[in-house]
Order: sequence, then structure tokens, then C-alpha cells
Amino acid sequence: MKALIASVRLCSSRPVRASRRLTGSPAARLAARRKILRSPPAPLHHPARIAEEWAVVDNLSGGRVGLGFAPGFLPLDFVFSQAAYQKKEQVTFERIDKVRRLWRGEAVEDINGLGERVTLRTFPRPVQPELPVWLTAASNPKTFATAGKMGFNLLTALLNLDITELEDRIAAYRAGRSEQGLDPSGGTVTVMLHTFLGEGSDLQVRSVVQEPFRRYLWANSEIIRSAAKALLNNLDLDQLTPEDKETLLDFAFERYWASSSLLGGRETFTARTDRLRAMGVDEVTCLIDFGVDLDTTLASLERIAETMCLGK
Repeated sequence: MKALIASVRLCSSRPVRASRRLTGSPAARLAARRKILRSPPAPLHHPARIAEEWAVVDNLSGGRVGLGFAPGFLPLDFVFSQAAYQKKEQVTFERIDKVRRLWRGEAVEDINGLGERVTLRTFPRPVQPELPVWLTAASNPKTFATAGKMGFNLLTALLNLDITELEDRIAAYRAGRSEQGLDPSGGTVTVMLHTFLGEGSDLQVRSVVQEPFRRYLWANSEIIRSAAKALLNNLDLDQLTPEDKETLLDFAFERYWASSSLLGGRETFTARTDRLRAMGVDEVTCLIDFGVDLDTTLASLERIAETMCLGK
């Protein structure tokens, strides 16, 4: 079994300042040897742009880039690429192929502004000769199986899944690999989870994270819809009474707190990461910036790094 590892991803655009306490810490040492994983909605970006921009990051990071391609799902996002929405899965796979070819230094054909067919290559050249690719899967078992069949790594989250459903989806991914003659235990399964590791009890941690997390949920309507879909039944969030809003936020928070996050004290954190490891999860991408104040968030990050390093 592979060791479960952690990486960090920010949920918002709040800047994080560097500090001496952080740069020489276990968190910094952990980050220095982990993959930089990002999941661009492939239909919204030209393959040459993806390949060039992330080749720059690959050079700056010494060859640590990995990309988790996603088809996107919000119709509003597709104001940038209206024609791609109805065939976004097909477009995603086409663009993954082109990005990988450009990354290797191969030429790809495209059309310029005059409608002429042209040949493209991208620069700078990346450090890694082959781009590590994750396919982002939300809930559809076919997407998980496809990731396995195509030999991609897997990126998912507990947004539209509960923990039991996640285990089933990982099994579909492994079965997909096996079906294509690939090692079913190969590939990397990465799960994104909202994470805060406190130094006290779960009750103490809850007092720190509950209100910031509730505000974060309300500001991200698609997350709260996923968490409370049984209650919403396509209800317009803008039409909720204040009382209904509080009920909805209570329901959504409890779902994450109880089983769909890594929010808690050290005992809860360890128990949940142990379960993920036993299910076949290889990496956890920790979503840490959901509104807790910066110094408290960085202290949690230190504890996450220490715990995951000790758990290796």
C-alpha cells in the first residue's frame, strides 16, 4: 500500500503571506517534495495556453507539476466557450491529448485568425518529459472507470459523494485499469477534502471552524447545493427565508463535519485518513482556506504536515 500523502490547495483568492515560521517548517519541507496539482476546466482553455503556462511552473518548481483536467459543469462558466458546453467531455479528452503532445515537444495542428491551418509548438520546454495527468471525476461511475481505462490518475472530492460511494467509485477506477491490462493498484487516487487540524478536541475545533465554514458554504452555492440536495429539490436559494437559510446551512455543515471533511482534532484526523488509506486513496489535497483567520490556518497547516510526515 502506498503511503497517504497530503498537498495543499486554496479555496479562495485570499493572499497567503510567507513567514520565517512557515518557510523553515515541516509544511515547507512537505511542499518541496509534493506534486503541484491543478484542475483547469479543459474546454475553457486552449491546449497551447495550458501547456505553455504550466511548463513555466514546471521549470520554476523543478519538475513538480501535475494537471487534473476537468470538463467543467457550471453553464455560466461557458460564456468563454459556449459551443463547447454540449460536448464538454469530448472536448476535454481532445484537449488532454493535445496538451500531452505539446508537453512532449510534438507539433499539433490548429487554425489561425485567417482560417489557415498552422502547426504549433510551445515553449519553454518543461522539466518533466511526460505530463502527469489526473482526470477529475465528480460522481458518475463511468467517469471513474474511464480514468482507469485511459491510464490517468484520479482526482475527486466528497462534494457529490459520501464516503461509501467514494469507495465504490475507487473500485470502478481500479476495475477500469484492470480491464485495459493495466496494474489495478497503479495510478494515483487523489481526494480533495476541506481540512483543519486543531490541537484540541473536536468540540474545540468545531468552535473555530463552524461559522467561517458556514459563511464559505453560503458564498459557494454549488457546494451547498451538493451538500443539501435532498432538501433543496431545485429550490431557488435567493428565495429562502432567514430561518430556512439557517436550517440549510446547519444541514450542509453537519454533512461535512460528520464525514465529508478532515475537520477535527488529531484523533479524528488520523482515523479518517486511515480509512481513506484503507479504501485505496493515495493522496489528500487539503482545501484549507475557507475563512478561518490566516495565523490559525497556518498553525493547522503545520500540524497537518507533521502528522502526514509521521504517518509515512
